[in-house]
Amino acid sequence: MAAAASLTVRYSNGMDEEVLLRFGSNVIGKRGGPADVTLSSQSLSRRHAMIKVGDSAVDCTVEDLGSTNKSAIVTPSGELQALEPGTVYTLREGAQLVMGDVQLLFTHVEGGGAIPFIAHHDVVGETVRD
Repeated sequence: MAAAASLTVRYSNGMDEEVLLRFGSNVIGKRGGPADVTLSSQSLSRRHAMIKVGDSAVDCTVEDLGSTNKSAIVTPSGELQALEPGTVYTLREGAQLVMGDVQLLFTHVEGGGAIPFIAHHDVVGETVRD
């Protein structure tokens, strides 16, 4: 199955990783958990957030699944907007997210080339490791 979108993941140690997302629901969580997409960060919950990928970049959403260390989206003005658990937010091409101590850059397959991270953002709230 072809990838519908990708996330460029930037860990707190500065290392980057690209992960592919499929059409439909993609649950993001820490490695060893029951998520569809698992990342190497203990600051993530086992089921941290869900990204739904639609047919076009305007049909994509993100939802925090009640994570311990919260999720946020970077607004066009560069501010962090915390995601309320259980609320679905539109996820635009090039959107930057913060989950725990991990930064993510969303790219839909219809998008252009790689979009660099604009700035480093501090994590949302205090990080709790479980």
